[in-house]
Amino acid sequence: MVSTTTVNCPPNPFPVKSSRSPAKRLSMSQRVATPCSRCGAPQVAISSEPYKEYMRVQVLSLSKANIQNGLESAFIKVNNEVFLFKKRGLFFVVLDACTGEIKSRRHIDMLSVPQATSAIDAYIISTVKERSIVLVCSRDIKDLPIDSGLSAFMKLGSSKSIGLFRKGSFALLGYKGQPNPSWIKIVNRAAGLEAASLQQYVPLNLNEYKCPGREREYRKDEKLLRGLLQQNQLEGWRGP
Repeated sequence: MVSTTTVNCPPNPFPVKSSRSPAKRLSMSQRVATPCSRCGAPQVAISSEPYKEYMRVQVLSLSKANIQNGLESAFIKVNNEVFLFKKRGLFFVVLDACTGEIKSRRHIDMLSVPQATSAIDAYIISTVKERSIVLVCSRDIKDLPIDSGLSAFMKLGSSKSIGLFRKGSFALLGYKGQPNPSWIKIVNRAAGLEAASLQQYVPLNLNEYKCPGREREYRKDEKLLRGLLQQNQLEGWRGP
């Protein structure tokens, strides 16, 4: 059956222009140049040896390009304590590997290559003590060739002398002492590459650090076993 009803349809049922006002554009947030303590999921050290004490360290260095793009501060972060670095050169933070206590901080300018290499050598060799954790960040560094005397970094765990890249970035987590721990990290990047950065959970007061007065650590199950054996020996002596 064919319907004879006439339907009056509008000539343009889908108008091009909407009566609604256009949506406002939202500007993107700027990148934060300082560490964010409440960003991301909580980060904790996961270990099969829960009796060990760990210290969380972070290093962010800035190259010349990073500074030109609006970032201002390189930083070193030890647990919740942040050290901002806004000068040109290298920035050292030295901690006691036995206690985690901050022992020294030092800025070394890079305007003069001979003076900079001499200052780095003197600081690492004479000021930094044995059993020290050493953190280094850089900001807008000058070129230091491989033969410029930076072999002092070998005392912090580097396998060879370090030559820094002009307009590049450098980050280091080192240790002065023997033997070299496995957590040592060195990031040395040329200009145009991503800024050098690192983060690590560093164990404190280990046997291999040979801390003064350090007693041997045992796992909890080993301590429990020793207690049970001693208890059994006492019961055996007493007899039935």
